[in-house]
Amino acid sequence: MTRIGDIVNKILINHFFMDDDKIVPEYHKTDVSSNIFKSGLKALDDIMVEFSPGGLYVIGSVAGMGKTSLMLDIALHTAKNENIPVHIFSFEMSAEQLVLHLISKYTDLPWRKVLKGDSDCKPVLEKCRKELINLPIYICDEVITADEMKKIVCDECTSGIVFIDYFQLVVAAVERYSINNNVYCTNSTLQRKDEIIADLKVIVQEYNAPIVVLSQLSNQLKLRSDKRPVLRDIGYNGRIDQAADGVIFIYRDSYYNCYNSTKENCKTEVAELIVAKNKRADTGTAVVQFDRSTLSFRC
Repeated sequence: MTRIGDIVNKILINHFFMDDDKIVPEYHKTDVSSNIFKSGLKALDDIMVEFSPGGLYVIGSVAGMGKTSLMLDIALHTAKNENIPVHIFSFEMSAEQLVLHLISKYTDLPWRKVLKGDSDCKPVLEKCRKELINLPIYICDEVITADEMKKIVCDECTSGIVFIDYFQLVVAAVERYSINNNVYCTNSTLQRKDEIIADLKVIVQEYNAPIVVLSQLSNQLKLRSDKRPVLRDIGYNGRIDQAADGVIFIYRDSYYNCYNSTKENCKTEVAELIVAKNKRADTGTAVVQFDRSTLSFRC
């Protein structure tokens, strides 16, 4: 896995600073003795309480609702405010893409400006680049199998919280691996999904820290009058809803009702984080804000 500092250095040097301005990351020891993992969103934490060690959690929504954004918000809070290591397996975005979004969230700079390398961003980045570089966040964006992911977690992720973005692409990676390596498999896609879920449960038990898996929901829910997700909407993903200790769905009404000429004026939107399953605390809905400029969920 790649430490975020190396990626931040590359981005900032390429877009904002000179090569001789490179800062060497300082790898401070992190303390995770408390084993308390919170989202940083009070409304959600009041319901969830925490992401418990040894727990498997799912964040689900339809495409484009904000799964990766919520994951990065939780990751940033965990690394920045709790000094707890964060390990991200990304099967969709590259490490550099993820870090660009993390920079936007950390600095509160619009992500489009950061992406373009806007000169207006430089003074803000100058003030906080050292803190950014030293965040204990690690990213793996190489397409790997579930077995390889398990080995990396056991060998390299000795503490902290693990995120996987996202479940369906893990399944696709396993299928591509089988085809490319002429591995004959009689199992159906649904059976492969269940096997990966079983592997994740094993990792959770051996790792004894939270693992949060992002999952894409069926577009069939868009046909309903009430488009808020429910547990049956992840049923096509195998037994992940049964295996999970907690399930959080994301719903933004503006996702469906703000796609017109005024969309760009919708800078802040109301979002619902629906805790549909929670073995260790309550269920319910946390009402938060979604900032379109930084793609961040906030209370």
